Amino acid sequence: MELSLPGMDAIKTRTDRRRLPTPPSEVLLRGLELLEVLNRRQVTRVSTIVDTTGLPKASVVRILRVLESAAYVRRLPKRRGYSVDERVRALSSGYRTEEAVVTAARPILAAFTARYKWPLAIGTRDGLTIRVRDETILVSPFAATGDDSFVGRRIPMLISALGRAHLAFCPDDERREIVSGLTASTRDYDLPARDARYVSGLLASIRRKGYAVTEPNRNDQAFGLALPVRHEGRVLACVCLRYLGKSSSEAMVAQRYLEPMKDAVRAISAAMIAAGSVTLG
Repeated sequence: MELSLPGMDAIKTRTDRRRLPTPPSEVLLRGLELLEVLNRRQVTRVSTIVDTTGLPKASVVRILRVLESAAYVRRLPKRRGYSVDERVRALSSGYRTEEAVVTAARPILAAFTARYKWPLAIGTRDGLTIRVRDETILVSPFAATGDDSFVGRRIPMLISALGRAHLAFCPDDERREIVSGLTASTRDYDLPARDARYVSGLLASIRRKGYAVTEPNRNDQAFGLALPVRHEGRVLACVCLRYLGKSSSEAMVAQRYLEPMKDAVRAISAAMIAAGSVTLG
């Protein structure tokens, strides 16, 4: 006969629950939580991690060993604790690069607009779109009405000059990924991606000219002429000059401002290398 005492079922349930394997997703989240804690200090003791996260010490030690074996953390001698290791930098490289290119570009874009008057904008890829990260609208006498509202906005990849420049000059594998996503999209402005011949011809034309322009729109008299900021085959960002189609043609804008824009793009790349945001070789 099995002995049953008050509260025994609850104890058994808790014990069984502790024996259940932790789901992989929860293990991953715990590992990331530990990295966040470690990243706040130069050196962190196991006891501090336990107190901060509320995780059992055995779990903390186990996760730390896994992270150590993968070179994300390192254990310091004499039981001083743990610190993040070099590989952690790779986790934020994409974010850091985006911020770095925008920071490097700001004074260069401002100098361009101060000299040539036309406003410039810089954008980076955001999924299947381009996000406008900064611009010189406030210091340009030639800005189109409403351009200041574009900062922070996501604009379509296939109809904007910024998006087209990114798509034309990014690596082949990235381009295939983007086009595949656009093809599956149901948004009206992404539908042209389903015409493979159109996309291929458009991108080939952009690469021949060396720059991209905005898809004509009857409701918007402002056009863009965009160039990529590249490093070792990757597109870090794109820079776009905004001009009014009713007063300036694409050919005129390219003739007058394409070379100065190329100089600006090269200056951005050089500034990033000088700051250590990207490396040569």
